[in-house]
Amino acid sequence: MANGVLPHQDVSDKIDEALKIVRNILTYKFPQDLMVIHRIQSELSGRLDITPGDFGYYAESVENMFMPSMLIALEEYGLPTQISRKMRANLEPLFELDVVLSNLRIFDPHASVDLSNFEKSFVSAIQQAI
Repeated sequence: MANGVLPHQDVSDKIDEALKIVRNILTYKFPQDLMVIHRIQSELSGRLDITPGDFGYYAESVENMFMPSMLIALEEYGLPTQISRKMRANLEPLFELDVVLSNLRIFDPHASVDLSNFEKSFVSAIQQAI
C-alpha cells in the first residue's frame, strides 16, 4: 500500500471516497447529529432550569464548510466551491442568491489573476449556462 492507496484501487477511487466522506458525513450527517444533541440538551436544560447552549450556528457553519451559504449554493449551478472561494470578493454581497448570480454573470474571469486558465474557461461556461 503506497500513499494510502490499496493495490486494487486507483487514485481516482480514493478521491471519490474522500469526497463522499466530506459530503455524507462532515457536511450532512455530523450537522444533523449535532442538532439532535442540541435538542436533547435544550430539553434537559429546560427541566433543570438552566440556559441551554445553541449549536445551530456551528452546525450550519459545518454544513456549509465554514463558507457563506450563497457560495455553497453556487455548487448547484456547477461552480465548485474552490473556484467560488477565489471569486468571493467579486460575488459580494453574499446575502441574496439573485444578487450573487447577477454578480457571477457580469464577472470577467479573464481579468482575474487568481484563476487558472482552466478555471477561467470553467467560469465562462457556467456564465453561459445561467
